[in-house]
Amino acid sequence: MTRFPLLLPVLLLSACDAPVPAGPTRPTDTSDTASDSGDSGAPSDSALGVDADGDGFSAAVDCNDANPVVNPGAREACNDVDDDCDGVVDQDTDYFPDGRQAFPDDDVDGAGDTARGAWVCDLPAGWVLTGGDCDDTDPNRRPGATERCNGVDDDCDGLLDDDDADLVASGVPGAVQGYPDLDADGFASLAPRWACTAPTPPWPTTPGTDCRDDDAKTFPGAAPSDDPTGCLRDRDDDDWGDDSPPAGVTPGSDCDDTRADVNPDAVEVPYDGVVSDCGPFSDDDADHDGHDAATRGGTDCDDDDDGIHPGAVDVPGDGIDQDCMGGDAPCTPGDAEACPVASCQALKSARPSAASGVYWLRPDPGQPAFRTRCEQTLDGGGWTLVAIASDDGRTTWNFANRARWTSTSATWDTGSIDDLVHDHRNAAYRTLPVEDVLFVHAPSGVWAAYHGVTDGQRSYAGWVDVYASVDGRCYAGNDGWNLSAGTLSAGFELCDTDLYISPQDKDEQSGCRKGSSDEDAWGPAWNSGNTSSSACPFNDPGAVASLGSDAYRPNEETRGVGFGRARHLNTAAEFSAGNRMALYAR
Repeated sequence: MTRFPLLLPVLLLSACDAPVPAGPTRPTDTSDTASDSGDSGAPSDSALGVDADGDGFSAAVDCNDANPVVNPGAREACNDVDDDCDGVVDQDTDYFPDGRQAFPDDDVDGAGDTARGAWVCDLPAGWVLTGGDCDDTDPNRRPGATERCNGVDDDCDGLLDDDDADLVASGVPGAVQGYPDLDADGFASLAPRWACTAPTPPWPTTPGTDCRDDDAKTFPGAAPSDDPTGCLRDRDDDDWGDDSPPAGVTPGSDCDDTRADVNPDAVEVPYDGVVSDCGPFSDDDADHDGHDAATRGGTDCDDDDDGIHPGAVDVPGDGIDQDCMGGDAPCTPGDAEACPVASCQALKSARPSAASGVYWLRPDPGQPAFRTRCEQTLDGGGWTLVAIASDDGRTTWNFANRARWTSTSATWDTGSIDDLVHDHRNAAYRTLPVEDVLFVHAPSGVWAAYHGVTDGQRSYAGWVDVYASVDGRCYAGNDGWNLSAGTLSAGFELCDTDLYISPQDKDEQSGCRKGSSDEDAWGPAWNSGNTSSSACPFNDPGAVASLGSDAYRPNEETRGVGFGRARHLNTAAEFSAGNRMALYAR
């Protein structure tokens, strides 16, 4: 059967997707008749009408009460049936899931008249599925046709002749091709255009630089803050380019090119609903730490401090909730700057199982806390590292710098606790009260502890102060401190294991020599002979067994490294920082 369309304007093209209207909802009994009140307990058909097919529509309105898919709420389909009971078969504009929209094509140019289109099941002769023909009496006018200089819209795009960029005027008398400045922004177009009549003034014949010649806000240099020469768009005239421009335009940095107060140079005002500076952070993140303020629905408990936010490292004991977990982290003595201990001995008391390592100390409550190493195993532990004398080629502990051994200045702290192979001195040297001292040699590991060297009221530097004389002390048999514990033993050039402070060079003579060439020691030293054949006591102690240097070579640091050379323990290469002595106190 050939079906012809109803030539109705297509006004409801979306009806194919419209929902099927629901019929009345009621319990039905398909066995009921007009004279039967029913056997199902449902209302009688005499009241609601017979619905034999149970589709929700009574026979009074259902054009086929024997077929449940045919009723006033059904969709129309191409099937030679009036599916929706509106009296129209197939050619229906209400619902047409399997139909097509077609258009008459009177001029047979492949495009039909949209205004006369209709839904069809079978495509009638002279109809096409493409609309958009702006003149269905002229086969030369249709979508896709060539625009020409003829005073009409050939390609049906609403533009004609010079106004249409699709114009092809080659061969037209007076027509020219060039690169106009159509938007009058001072920059000619990148693409050529035809004009049906030569323009005045003449168009340039070489390509311009305007990437969008239809927009006076888009041209090279429009956004100098982004690019002084690039072809960008700046609609709000703030010198920043649109960050989402049309195709062919270079993107800039302006996140809102309609507001001159929004650009990368603008001052961000938090919580005003606008990211004025076009930055990566939310307007509700005032401190720019990547977390919105809790007062703005976020999780940052202090939106004025970028060091406080969820995920931050909480410093124990400082009274600040850095990680926004609802309170300060618990403080473990010695583990944080806010929880220092007075000494490594105090750490031993507070945390008996604490291993040797670096901890936070503050011997003087009036001074800042600092980090140093605690030795918790040798001789009962509780030892605080105060200094290191290293054969590293540096001159920290030489005779000329002998004041470094004293307490005359706090500015002589040197080295880093994270670099324990070079010369080092920290604040404990001058602030920690000392009673015992410990010396640990490297690389041998030989150690020597001396108890009761002072009354526990002085610092290590104060202990040296007592013997701070340019001439040092004359050797006497009872001037030293006996070894209290350790693995040090006499032998080779080491005469005994006692500890001395700044002894003078005796050179096997009675009394004390005070000549200018004497190799007197400075700082902690041990009794030694110059060689295995040179008799003790104290033959050149400054050169052989001192941590400082000697008066004979005041600008050199001794390579003796305390008892290291005299006991033949310095096995590392000279000046390599391999031979060194760590000084501890408690």
